[in-house]
Amino acid sequence: MTSILTPSYDESAVRDAIAQCGASFRDDPHGPQAEFPTQPAGDSPVAAGDPSTAAGDAPATALAGVGRVALLADWGLVSVSGADAVSFLQGQTTNDVAAQAADEVRWNGYCTPKGRLLAAGPLWRDGEALRFAVSRPLAEPLRKRLSMFVLRAKAKVEDASNAFAILGLTGEPAADALRELGVEPPAPMRCASAGDGGPLAIGFPAVGGIGPRWWLVVASNTLGETWRRLAARLAPASSSWWRAGEILAGEPRIVPATSESFVPQSVNWELIGGVSFRKGCYPGQEVVARMHYRGKPKRRSFVSRLAGEPGSAPAPGADLLVEGAAEPAGMVVASAPAPDGAGLVVLHEALIDEARQGRLRAADGRALEPLPMPYPLPLEADAPAAAQ
Repeated sequence: MTSILTPSYDESAVRDAIAQCGASFRDDPHGPQAEFPTQPAGDSPVAAGDPSTAAGDAPATALAGVGRVALLADWGLVSVSGADAVSFLQGQTTNDVAAQAADEVRWNGYCTPKGRLLAAGPLWRDGEALRFAVSRPLAEPLRKRLSMFVLRAKAKVEDASNAFAILGLTGEPAADALRELGVEPPAPMRCASAGDGGPLAIGFPAVGGIGPRWWLVVASNTLGETWRRLAARLAPASSSWWRAGEILAGEPRIVPATSESFVPQSVNWELIGGVSFRKGCYPGQEVVARMHYRGKPKRRSFVSRLAGEPGSAPAPGADLLVEGAAEPAGMVVASAPAPDGAGLVVLHEALIDEARQGRLRAADGRALEPLPMPYPLPLEADAPAAAQ
């Protein structure tokens, strides 16, 4: 299959940003990673770097009470500005951009005409611009794709991935670290700015074992100083620490290996507020709406634990199997070392019956142990979820 979005990104800019934070670069199926060396567990209640090294016996409350900061080099930004920016995106993405408040953050997706997600992530307003965060390798190809449809609209689409850096802050101490930068920590799915072009913070739902979560979006030319100030209060963490939080929150990330693989409902996109069924048309809208109003999804996404070391984490797009079945029963959406150090956490899409019965296996035979979902799944409901 020929992909609509051919992944690419400016590796030199990513490496420079990672170096400013004192981390190491690693290319990964999830996108470029900023990694920190392991800190011995005996030196601290938990490890400061990769979550796989956290003390396995540390209670969740202890983990959540430790503040961390990570450079999210695997996230990129597409920026849309101009007089018609809102109306343009309103006709392109899955959510109701026109109804979005100035301080609101909404999950959004961009689909193929067949209703499969090409890219997805949070979208917010930043002054006169709309910022759409997507997987870093998909940002530039998405810009090219969207630009094809601007036509006479007064809208400018740019890849702003090199102009900004996204930091992930977790744990209770992160709130005070934000305040020291002049930003009041926003509530989940809200944003707040320091003003005058300063940093902008975005709130995400808290996760057990990790605690409250925020993004901090800063101009790239301020990254070094911002990182220095944050690292004085918060423990530097690898990019995978934040991804573990996404997984436990049931927030799917679409990366090159999974672009065009999922309809929104199979990754619970409408359940986290990423689809509006009341707005007008957008690419793939008919397929997505028909499943919502007339269908019943046979596939959903689930969170599981998997035994193994960080190097054995299944890559996004990897098949999940059921013994005796001729065809794969599911696919990995994302994986990361577990925050408590006990193996790996995996967000995966699968046939509902197979996932609920705990029959899914990785390609090497390891069993996926189901974990509680952070939001209810309408697995048996015939009625569609409430629309925005």
